[in-house]
Amino acid sequence: FALALAAPPRGFLAGQSALVALGDRPRRDSIVLARAFLHASFDGPEGREWDHVYPHTLMGAHAHLRQAFLDARRKRELDSRAERGASGPRAAFDQDLDALGPAIDRKQRVLWRADTPEDVDRVLRLANELGLRLAVSDARHAAKLAPLLRRERIPAIVSLAWGPAPKPALRETDPAPPPRKGHDGLPLLGPFRFGSFLFMPCSIGGGRIGPEPAPPAIDSTQEPRAVFQERERKHKGEVTNLRDLFLAGVRVAVSSEGLEPHQVRERLREAIKEGLPEEAAVGALTWDGAAVLGVEKRLGTLEPGKLAFATVLTGSLGDEKTRVKLVVVDGERVDAEKLEDDARLARLAGRFRFDAGPVHAVLLLEVLGGKLAGKIESEPVSFSLPEVKLEGEKLSFAIPKGVFSGKNDARTEALWVSADVLEGTTTFEDGPKAFRATREPR
Repeated sequence: FALALAAPPRGFLAGQSALVALGDRPRRDSIVLARAFLHASFDGPEGREWDHVYPHTLMGAHAHLRQAFLDARRKRELDSRAERGASGPRAAFDQDLDALGPAIDRKQRVLWRADTPEDVDRVLRLANELGLRLAVSDARHAAKLAPLLRRERIPAIVSLAWGPAPKPALRETDPAPPPRKGHDGLPLLGPFRFGSFLFMPCSIGGGRIGPEPAPPAIDSTQEPRAVFQERERKHKGEVTNLRDLFLAGVRVAVSSEGLEPHQVRERLREAIKEGLPEEAAVGALTWDGAAVLGVEKRLGTLEPGKLAFATVLTGSLGDEKTRVKLVVVDGERVDAEKLEDDARLARLAGRFRFDAGPVHAVLLLEVLGGKLAGKIESEPVSFSLPEVKLEGEKLSFAIPKGVFSGKNDARTEALWVSADVLEGTTTFEDGPKAFRATREPR
């Protein structure tokens, strides 16, 4: 990726996003588009504390959003009257309402998070009422309203964060078990009542009399086939959603929110296998993505006069063997090997709580100048690591002797066994001890 849309967290009117170049330039030199979208949603800010705060219903969210835009229009009217020198009430100072001005003037699109067809329909109705230029995000099930989106010329940023394909149950419980049989597989007879006599069931030719043995325990991890088929249908609908929107003529881009960078290509390959033209997948990452952002005159294709951003692959996007050869960011070439190394270092960085023999502390790993650096935090002091090396999946460093009661530093060698776990050995003066570090949640 050479560019990224940096968006605010979820909220009713969460704020504005910026298009940022992913190079090594200072932040202020990396902004390509400062105010890309105004972000809106029918959901409040993330966090449990908002569960019981107004508005926490769909009707309340509509009222809250509608009132915000009405207040912004009223403030602009009062400001305009004051500029003309007309008498009347003075508008209160409110930067939040001022920020809605470009959206009210239809100079800025409102990117509305809407996942289901029902939400998309609600968004379209409210946006038409308020006179807003609209784009929809998330939109994992928006294909059902594709003709409406095309007619209204509303682009979509489609989330690729669908879950893995559901796996079928190994076995199921028969909803109608066959009748019990007696000895030699013959059916049981009875009970029969003759007058006041009751004959209990038995089997022709003899057999055991008494209750049936308890059936084998049901595996609680298994699910009925009907449930599996419904989950499979929903998953396929999310995978084919991008294809159906494209075929319906809706301008689409894709979102990597909630995914690791390598997963974006995996999900696009999955969509290509389900019928998405490969050219459409490339377009969603390049020229169509630029058009959705409104920067197609500056980005999206390789033409004289446009900004120099490009990603060069070794093959087609749908081929699993394809690798990134190089990336051009703001006209500067970045080699793929350096990109992969930087990405690996960035994934490893973080806080790890570790145990190694007598040492119980926190390992802090960070990337400084393209290299790993580290600290050991042991109450009440912290110790900088003299050297941290990452070779392949092997991490090595020395625990300073000040962390524990020893005469020499303890050498640690650990393998990166998963994204959040390091395991290996630490060699103390009395011999090697097991080392295990687990990433702390952010």
